[in-house]
Amino acid sequence: MKYDSFSLKIEGNEVYQYIKQGSFSLNLDANYDNTCSFTLVRTIEEEDFTLPQLGQDVEIEIIYTGVNIVKSLGIITRINKRKIEAGTGTDKKLEFEITCSSYNNSILSRRVVSEDKTYDEKFAGDIVKELLNEYLIPEGISSETDYIDNGIQLAEYDIYANTKTVAEILDDLASQSKYIWFIDFNKKLTFAQKPKGIVRYLKSINENDENGYPIMEAEIEESTDDYRNRQIVTGGLGDDGYIVQSVKEDTEEIDRMKNQTGGTGIWEAIESATDIDTQAKADTKAEFLLNKYGKMKTNITITTLYPVNPGGLMAVNLPSIGISGRYFVETVSISDFAPGELLYELKLTQKKVYEEEDLPIVLDTSDEFVDYFKNKFEKIENLTNQKVTEELKKIDNSIISVFIGEGGMVIVRRDGSQTSLSFTKDGENRITNITNNNNGKSIGIGWSE
Repeated sequence: MKYDSFSLKIEGNEVYQYIKQGSFSLNLDANYDNTCSFTLVRTIEEEDFTLPQLGQDVEIEIIYTGVNIVKSLGIITRINKRKIEAGTGTDKKLEFEITCSSYNNSILSRRVVSEDKTYDEKFAGDIVKELLNEYLIPEGISSETDYIDNGIQLAEYDIYANTKTVAEILDDLASQSKYIWFIDFNKKLTFAQKPKGIVRYLKSINENDENGYPIMEAEIEESTDDYRNRQIVTGGLGDDGYIVQSVKEDTEEIDRMKNQTGGTGIWEAIESATDIDTQAKADTKAEFLLNKYGKMKTNITITTLYPVNPGGLMAVNLPSIGISGRYFVETVSISDFAPGELLYELKLTQKKVYEEEDLPIVLDTSDEFVDYFKNKFEKIENLTNQKVTEELKKIDNSIISVFIGEGGMVIVRRDGSQTSLSFTKDGENRITNITNNNNGKSIGIGWSE
């Protein structure tokens, strides 16, 4: 598929016409950690050509018919220069082999916070805005803060001079807030929640559908790494003095493997978790590991002449090699294929829906429930909706969002149902009672002095 336009600018100057055929490569990553490389060829005294310099901006934009636009932004991190023709005439040619990295891997990683900073009761987003103003705007990052959200409110946060880069601090603040951060194609800094849903591509890879992505080649790699269909979890001592143990299995998966490989079809794995002291917690851990590793790993490489950006779920149906399902497009590597055409190599994998942080916490008694809320929500009025949502998901993974007000909160679940809770507080603004307005039940919270 031929593109409508291809622009590659260095410090705003168009250099596309100097790109050596076969040298262009652009690697797009779902996390915006993009890289690119290309070679420019010019004569010694070419008009309208400024010698490239390390650290200069590189901007790439490829436009196809309709809304298919590929963009990338970064800086030059390496240049190899060579003279490729003998002699001293001005018509003799020079080559510049250039490598670029994204702003995430360059500017934010090279700026170190140079003074001590102490924050009390400060939102993570406010700290990010301060770092943006002091360290990033002078480096050319946009001053706009449209995509910088509050994040978690930190009771205390200290930055010691000359110990961390801006990138490392953003990593820490994003981790605590359960956020992501990156520099987009407009040089804007994003510090916000992870997308609630994953984009699904309209077109699919389907060997039986002429309207899908036209592919040139598909390569499938299947692996048994970490696979199990029977999970054993061995915990610590329970209240009865015996070792807590749980065994969970996927009978359908066992039958499938029995038909495929013969024998019993059982693939077992043992997990030791001495901190687990109840049967319920051991069962939850075993179910979590079985869900996470209970399918064979499948990685797919697709080559096509059709433009694709990474970061979404793509339906893949290749019955001739036994592949059918939705796969996450992690990276896209773009290279020049022919005049006016680019080759796109897609790396797809089965997206891990279950992550360690999503493992539910099992609370056994009403006392433990009170202690949990006392520990987690001592300053609930200062927590963001996102933080509370993440904490409550650990108790009940059917929860999708939480909205907090002065006097209570609303919990929304996957099935569309809502639970309304109201708070009773004491004179020190501490929550002493939580009431479920749906059924009238309540739980009291005691505070020791």
